[in-house]
Amino acid sequence: MDRLKIFQILIFIIATVIIARLFYWQFISKIDTSLKASRQESEIPAPRGEIYTRDGFPLVVNQEAFLIYGKPSEIKNPKAAAEILAPYLISEKYATPGAQLSEEEKVKKEEEIREKETEIAGRLANRNLFWVQIARKVPSFVKGLLEAKKVEGLGFEADEKRFYPEASMAAALLGFVGSDKFGQDTGYFGLEGYYDRRLKGKPGRLGQESDPFGLPILVGKYRPIKPEKGSSLKLSIDRVMQFIVEDKLRLATEKYGAKSGTVIVADPKTGRILALATFPTYNPALRLAFDESLYKNPAVADTYEPGSTFKLITMSAALDLGTVEPNTKCDICTGSRQIGGFEISTWNKKYWPNSTMTQIIEHSDNIGMTFVADKLGRDKLYNT
Repeated sequence: MDRLKIFQILIFIIATVIIARLFYWQFISKIDTSLKASRQESEIPAPRGEIYTRDGFPLVVNQEAFLIYGKPSEIKNPKAAAEILAPYLISEKYATPGAQLSEEEKVKKEEEIREKETEIAGRLANRNLFWVQIARKVPSFVKGLLEAKKVEGLGFEADEKRFYPEASMAAALLGFVGSDKFGQDTGYFGLEGYYDRRLKGKPGRLGQESDPFGLPILVGKYRPIKPEKGSSLKLSIDRVMQFIVEDKLRLATEKYGAKSGTVIVADPKTGRILALATFPTYNPALRLAFDESLYKNPAVADTYEPGSTFKLITMSAALDLGTVEPNTKCDICTGSRQIGGFEISTWNKKYWPNSTMTQIIEHSDNIGMTFVADKLGRDKLYNT
């Protein structure tokens, strides 16, 4: 083989390699570039929808707060920036200006500041990232203080947090918003959990184009996508009625030493729930200070034997069918009875002779209810 042919073969091989490489960068690497570019995008939370009572009063709204982020490429000294930011981004108890702290709390505050400085500096030191999250749910007054510091590369995005104008009112019904394992706002329990998808809206995006190695392109396009707010809920709950029911339930539970209590008030014509109360309850804004067992709604999550609540059905049937009147007197309410081999008595062995139907309900009298059931009859009770 002469030298000319060898030279031609080499030229062909080199040309093939160049073409193959160009094909890779032009077509195949675009997929990889797209994937790596997506890593430079960060999510902007969408404002959640509010929850209102039937008269339009807010039970759950959003309070102004902010997400703080940094751009490592614009921050020359991550450690110095972290020292400025950390004192404002620790626990609210310690970060609040003018807060009175004990000596022990002052020590804990200093420890928390140092830990926060290390955390923030580590995030800002990663030059391969265009955008890093520093803190979430930061109050507006803290944002103002940080803006006054004029830290280069620092940015803010709206990141509202839940606020409960009526504190613990209807807490078991409403549920609360917490963070999932990915740090995203998620509704838990109650309406916040059940209607989470509807309430949470559609998050936005914040990011920049990157090269095939995933590094930000400083002259690349900046692609912010605004979030879309979630839908709001308007309940059938009557705020005044809800307040009264909760207050009466609390007093009754404390008076009789009950472990818990539940009340549901419904419109008999439509079935709409006008009030739903449980006791003990909790404050969704301070949920971590309460036992987790209080989070569920016993009105819909728990089961129980009907017991005395079934007396209302029996009495309602008898009154509706005219077998008794409110003033009809019970002529067997003098003591216990034997029915089907079982002794029927009152819970405290106390009896009320000649009780009216109204008094039987007031006393929750078991003997009186056997009188009503006898008057009503088995078939009529079953039909009811």
